[in-house]
Amino acid sequence: MVGSVGLMALGVMTRASLGLTGRAPAATWPIALIYAAVLTAAIVRIVAAFEIARTPML
Repeated sequence: MVGSVGLMALGVMTRASLGLTGRAPAATWPIALIYAAVLTAAIVRIVAAFEIARTPML
């Protein structure tokens, strides 16, 4: 849920900022890199949650 909300918010902000400045609403490579970083962070967060649940605490 967190990754999807973050990516959607980032998408809306990107499209609005590009549209309001008169640029074409197309993702350049730096924007695509930001999307990939947010997606990677969401996946790592999910994997870490499963890893913590598998490891005994004490």
